[in-house]
Amino acid sequence: MMRDFIKYHSLGNDFIIIDWLKKPESFLQSMIHGPAWQSWVREICTQHTGVGADGVLIIRGNIEAGMPEVLVYNADGSLGQTCLNGLRCVAQYLVVRRGLPAKITIKMGERNIVCDVIKTHESSAVHQVTMAMPPAQVHDQLPLVVEAEGFDGYVVSIGNPHYINFRSIELPFLQKFGPLLESHPAFPLRTNVEFVWQDCHRDNLFHLLVYERGCGITNACSSGAAATLWLLYERGIVTAGAKIEIAMLGGFVTGWVQEGSLYLQASAVEVFSGSFAQDPQLH
Repeated sequence: MMRDFIKYHSLGNDFIIIDWLKKPESFLQSMIHGPAWQSWVREICTQHTGVGADGVLIIRGNIEAGMPEVLVYNADGSLGQTCLNGLRCVAQYLVVRRGLPAKITIKMGERNIVCDVIKTHESSAVHQVTMAMPPAQVHDQLPLVVEAEGFDGYVVSIGNPHYINFRSIELPFLQKFGPLLESHPAFPLRTNVEFVWQDCHRDNLFHLLVYERGCGITNACSSGAAATLWLLYERGIVTAGAKIEIAMLGGFVTGWVQEGSLYLQASAVEVFSGSFAQDPQLH
């Protein structure tokens, strides 16, 4: 059982899910403790030679919180804090595979997030998930200069850190400056980096490119979308109750703010299941 996994994606952001919901805490700690685990995560997330993924998600039972909890490991082996695309996948898994109620609360980092899972496709592998979560925290603008290029992004936290810039860019620009901003001395724990701009033809459509902390450029980042949505709301660009679409490389997520809470809605897809050749602790 400890070798079994399921591969999921949401908006092209893909994950390896390992179900240790019923495993004792001593088992979990013995598996994830030490550099061997980080090395194993890096190798199993590598395309071509591993399963290939943007991260590994561990489902554990949190007795104190009385709900499932998700541990996030980025593709580079580092421990993450919040991954809403991944949470969407876990919610779909717990409802469809584990038989938990369609409306379920899951702990991720310091936040308890309510997920509502609805089947919207002929295939049982595809479900729409609506997530309700507490608001983000918007800090000050932080001007930075990197290789003579100026940035004036906002520092936003939604359980993990984000540096959000209102600027239309192309991928080569993100490939160059994303890693430099992610690891800038201003962010001692590194940060996610976002660039957002409003569509020229649709007021309710925003484009978002993300350089994810510990992963690099990914097809989608829903924590980045949530942080961006709240920033748009606080700046008065988006009003309460108004639904917007945020377009990322992997697709669209719908978002809105209602009664002080953030809502995101998109699909989660089961891709395949399998078994690892060896356990992490045997690596």
